[in-house]
Amino acid sequence: MRNNHKMQNKPIILLVLLVVTTIYSSPIKVSSQYHSNFGKITPGRTLQESMDGWISKRVIKTSDGSQPNGGFFCYNEKSVGGIESNKYRDSQFSVAFLNEESKPVSEVAVEYVGRQYRYSGYNHSESVLETAVNIMTLQKYKETGGLIAEWNPTKTLEFESLVDEGATAAVLDGDKYFKKVSSTLKLGNKFPKNHVLLLSWKVTNEKGPCNALAFSDLNIKFKIEETPSNKFEVPALVGGGISLLVLIIIIGMAVFYSRKRYDRL
Repeated sequence: MRNNHKMQNKPIILLVLLVVTTIYSSPIKVSSQYHSNFGKITPGRTLQESMDGWISKRVIKTSDGSQPNGGFFCYNEKSVGGIESNKYRDSQFSVAFLNEESKPVSEVAVEYVGRQYRYSGYNHSESVLETAVNIMTLQKYKETGGLIAEWNPTKTLEFESLVDEGATAAVLDGDKYFKKVSSTLKLGNKFPKNHVLLLSWKVTNEKGPCNALAFSDLNIKFKIEETPSNKFEVPALVGGGISLLVLIIIIGMAVFYSRKRYDRL
């Protein structure tokens, strides 16, 4: 009986391991710039099953804006976002970058095109696509799976509803109702080697039923700093060379005048 009990526990353990590993996505290695237009997304799967470095809590569905209920959607095969509802909240999704360089990344410039695909009606529906920026160790990223517990959005990267008034719900053309959003974030030395930069998004609702918001054409540029030792290595050598040259001149003058004095004697 004891052996049978052990055998029954094994499938449960394997199932738990499977659930944990499917959340984790290997982060993208930092280079000078990164671009994504979400052309490789597979409907019915999470982002980590479709794209390297991306994470989502929910599977993604396709929509043209006619879907009124809450969900995580890919609109017209190029934009990622969704609709918040009473039953569907915390639609967080992220992209992760790993700094493997010995030099810290001091700035990150983020640019995307925010698009609205649906207005939910009922007069004055205000929704916001929020962006949060977090930096953590690689170990912590692996432990959390890239999902943020405390949500602190960056105001300069928000995309708000472009259509938020009207009594009747309507499908909107995201190619007409769009706005470019961009901001350069100063990181200082907070993104050093073996750390992960996590950019996360989710749709939140300010007032009334939630509108369908998404974004496309994500562009990210990193500014990689030189280390302090590299910055001052050349000036130090130059300063040392000048000091040595002055010393040689002084010694040479001393020898010259001492010989001249000896010749007079």
